[in-house]
Amino acid sequence: MKRVSTPESESSAAEADLVLADHEGAPIFIDVKVRAHSPKSRDLNAGYDQVRLGRDEGRNVEVWHFNTERLNLLIQAYDGGMPVHCELPPVDVWEKTESSLFRRDQVVAEVARWEKDVKQLYTDVSSWYGDIPDVKFELSRTVTMSEELMQKFAVSDRELPILDVVAGGQVLASFVPRGLWLIGAWGRIDVITQTQTRTLIMTRVENGGLEWCIVSPENRRETQPLTSELMRRLLEAA
Repeated sequence: MKRVSTPESESSAAEADLVLADHEGAPIFIDVKVRAHSPKSRDLNAGYDQVRLGRDEGRNVEVWHFNTERLNLLIQAYDGGMPVHCELPPVDVWEKTESSLFRRDQVVAEVARWEKDVKQLYTDVSSWYGDIPDVKFELSRTVTMSEELMQKFAVSDRELPILDVVAGGQVLASFVPRGLWLIGAWGRIDVITQTQTRTLIMTRVENGGLEWCIVSPENRRETQPLTSELMRRLLEAA
């Protein structure tokens, strides 16, 4: 589409923030809404009233809702006689640093890595605790991952699974993802038992890789590499 001004649109252009032409050259009258949040129900209802009125008057009207916090665009329109809407995420978002560009796909890659590491830890935990009589591993609960960096670079929220270790009808331990971008760590999971909460973090090792460590309850600056023996003792202490 391109911005136009045609004789048939000039009389209605004053009512629109923007007039574009579709692929056949017909004008589209666009009302632009800019907010720091997603449109609420009343905003959407008002938008549908606008596009419906435009249709009744023989005009093609759309309402565009820009969310400046989440960097997306929701468009309300009429299609085939029905009110419709679609949500468009940005193609790319970047931020210039002193040395290079930090791009949206780097955030996407980090989120994907974190999801993979969380699921791999759950697989390891299932093998470590698998010999406990009547033990079950449940993944029915989730926690929403919606971190500041994700919002800044328009990366959608994620629902990460919570791992519940259940035996004898009781939850022995719950593994709850708490965050990815932390000072001095590349991810955190809290292990909640009936008697205590311990923190697992991912730290970078000498070869540049990442490994899970358990934080000391006495001194949060002290950590130990996570092993099956440590996790078994944690569960036994519960």
